[in-house]
Amino acid sequence: MGALYGTVQLLQMFEKFVPVFTLVGIGQIQWLLMTANFIDTSYERSIWEKVENLINETMKQFPNDNIVLTGHSLGGGIAQVVAARRKLPALVFSAPGMLYNARRFGINIQAAKRLVMVIQPESDIVPMVDVQPGMVQRIECRDRNEASMQLQPVACHDIVKSTCEIWRVCGGDKRSFKHACSKYYKEDQLGGWYPQGD
Repeated sequence: MGALYGTVQLLQMFEKFVPVFTLVGIGQIQWLLMTANFIDTSYERSIWEKVENLINETMKQFPNDNIVLTGHSLGGGIAQVVAARRKLPALVFSAPGMLYNARRFGINIQAAKRLVMVIQPESDIVPMVDVQPGMVQRIECRDRNEASMQLQPVACHDIVKSTCEIWRVCGGDKRSFKHACSKYYKEDQLGGWYPQGD
């Protein structure tokens, strides 16, 4: 993740001491990240091109099907970048943002706002890197006893935990995740609300 998001991570850490993002507009930050990048961008271009070539091949093979990109963490970041570049829908989990890196990644921000949905568990630090320009669905990150896991960002980043939280809230008639999710939830928590005040 450092190669793609290292510069913005550094600036976000620096923000604690000097409010760069507050003082400078988004356009200037995007320009700075595009022009003053400290790493070779040919590597990231090759990532986008490989994924876009795979999409082209898939579209040729299945011309009547719809394509939705998805991924988790850095894979989700790549999926949403390619989705915004190609104007395709994407559903990503715990992905880093892409607003500040938009120019550098060649992203259409309007496409990201309309076509990309990010599932973001509370306390997960990866989606806090950069800024999410599109739709964000925040989900809880609780333990089996309904206590917040705010001090456990690694646990909140777990894709199985996120999947189980979505299943806990939304349910499903055809597929049961009880076996995989039993370590996160009790039977009586399915479809229920957490107590207020926490």
